Amino acid sequence: MGGNTAFPMLGVAVKPVKGSAILWGNLHPDGKIARDTLHGACPVIYGIKSIATKWIHANDQMFTRQNCKRSKLSFHFDFSDES
Repeated sequence: MGGNTAFPMLGVAVKPVKGSAILWGNLHPDGKIARDTLHGACPVIYGIKSIATKWIHANDQMFTRQNCKRSKLSFHFDFSDES
């Protein structure tokens, strides 16, 4: 019981079903963020919910192993101009 994945901007909550999966895109075709795909996990009332995440990239990988070894990486993403 419980453990739904909720998409509050869409008014949808997907009930977990053993052996099933859900997949959605987080970007519009023009590459802008699809804010309506904001989602979160509802609490599990009874039982266990296991999840796995698979990222499917729309663009080339922006990091290399060499870059990731640096100890002082900092990133700032500005989404203020998104609608």
